[in-house]
Amino acid sequence: MRVKLHISVVVFHPDLHLLEQTLQTLWRAAEHAQAVGALTNCVLTLVDNSVTSDSVRLSSLLAKCWPEFAELISNTENTGYGRGHNRVLAHKADYYLVINPDVQVDEHALAAAVACMQTYPQVGMVTPLCFGPDGQQEYLCKAYPTVFTLFLRGFAPKYFSRFFQQYLARYELRDRMQTAPHTDVMIASGCFMFLRHAAVKDIQGFNPAFFLYFEDFDLSLRLRQHWQILFAPSVKIVHFGGHSAKKGWRHILMFVSSAWQFFNFHGWRWY
Repeated sequence: MRVKLHISVVVFHPDLHLLEQTLQTLWRAAEHAQAVGALTNCVLTLVDNSVTSDSVRLSSLLAKCWPEFAELISNTENTGYGRGHNRVLAHKADYYLVINPDVQVDEHALAAAVACMQTYPQVGMVTPLCFGPDGQQEYLCKAYPTVFTLFLRGFAPKYFSRFFQQYLARYELRDRMQTAPHTDVMIASGCFMFLRHAAVKDIQGFNPAFFLYFEDFDLSLRLRQHWQILFAPSVKIVHFGGHSAKKGWRHILMFVSSAWQFFNFHGWRWY
């Protein structure tokens, strides 16, 4: 039985060192998955939304890290994160991996994700066990957000947010997302989404109304209407990402705008 995975990476003026590490670890994981028979074909598409970036350098990096079955799409305008991935999700494959350019995957991650999909036929998305570069666990699974939650996580000073650690722990489902798999996840982070073809077809990919931020929350909630989201601790990654408040005012404005859209679509909760 042939099993095809299509990997989608969307970049905007990426850190080339981190991107190279992402591609290298993905290649090793793909080789392992094919060696153990979990996959027979693994294709990678790099979607560049930078517009003014040097496509020659990205092409060279892609050829170096992914010597076969790779494609570079250089957009003439920044179409946004979700729309960039939708170009890949339109291709036919058994599974898709939506992944950020600042994620390193464990060598066994892809094989483990395929095994999870085969074990749980009602699962439409697998989300991994994630660690930061400091070795501390990051909690990618979330309960439904409130306005106050987003303020605490993204913008509140540490001396203030430390009084709400239990509140934040409940939001991040920390008591459940440890070493056992769970299929009761409501929302999963978009830094690593391993998706089943049928689920992607049902929800028609990302909602293009979201340019950046909250497209993963929106996709999770729509997918949950017919499918399950599985937290799989056997799938391990390291994420080098940061919070939007540390990226400047432009990102803060985009974050707030997308949060407004999300709550308008799915319902407002303040605390």
